[in-house]
Amino acid sequence: MKLDLKDHLTNLKCPMDGFEVMRNINPKVDREKASYSLYAVINHVGALSGGHYTACALNNGAWFKYDDSYCREIKAEEVCTKDAYVLFYSRD
Repeated sequence: MKLDLKDHLTNLKCPMDGFEVMRNINPKVDREKASYSLYAVINHVGALSGGHYTACALNNGAWFKYDDSYCREIKAEEVCTKDAYVLFYSRD
């Protein structure tokens, strides 16, 4: 049986600001202290046996994409794509 996650991954949602992860784990946690904001994403394109990694990171309020030897500024809408592999959040 082949597992196809393509339909699930095309609509990836990663909250950029105010992500309340602890709210779902422990409702007794103070919600103001449990809010997180996205600051970086590692992307992977390819198969399990090989592929290519890139990264997007927030730097001084602007998003940048890092790909081997180049870096360019991108729009916030370009940060979370179907290629997102690891999301990094910091507590607000």
